[in-house]
Amino acid sequence: MKITFTIRLKPTDKERNRLLDTMKEFADACNEVSTYAWQHKMLKNQPLYDKFYEHIVQSYKLATQVASRVISKVAKSYRIDKKKLKVFDAHSAVIYSRHSLEYYPKKSYISIWTLEGRQHVAYEENKKIEDFLPHHRGDSYLVYSKDEFYLIVHCEVLDTEPYFEKIVSLST
Repeated sequence: MKITFTIRLKPTDKERNRLLDTMKEFADACNEVSTYAWQHKMLKNQPLYDKFYEHIVQSYKLATQVASRVISKVAKSYRIDKKKLKVFDAHSAVIYSRHSLEYYPKKSYISIWTLEGRQHVAYEENKKIEDFLPHHRGDSYLVYSKDEFYLIVHCEVLDTEPYFEKIVSLST
C-alpha cells in the first residue's frame, strides 16, 4: 500500500532562512533549464540531463542529487503541459532524494541538505507518521506555504487488506 503524508517542519529562524535560500537557488536553476528547454523544444529528461547536469553542478550551489532533481522537475512540468513556458517561483517545491534527506523519528527531526550544508530541523510530532517513516521510499518534497514548511513524504508498506478498505489520515 502506498501512503503519502505531510510533515510540518519547525525550523529555527536560521534554518528557515537556509531553507528559503535553498528553495530560491533550486527555482533559479529550474528557470534557467526551463527557458532553454522551451526555446529549443528540448522537453524530455535525458536530453536536458545531458545538456545541463554539469552546468547546474558548476553554476549553482546545489548538491549533485538536488541538481539532478532540477532537471527532472522541469521535464515533468513539460510532460504535463507543453503549451507554455514554465516559470518556477522562489518558493516552488524542492525535490529531495533519500540521499539528501534523512528522517530521525525517535528524535522528531530531519537532516536536510541546504546550501549551507546539512541542517537538523525539528518537525511536529505525530506517532502515526513516525510508524511509517522507516518505510519511506522515493523522493520527498519540501513545500513552503503560508509561512510554514512541510515535507510531502511517500511510504510503501505491506498490507494484507486491500488499500480501499483501510483509509488512513496522516496529515498533521
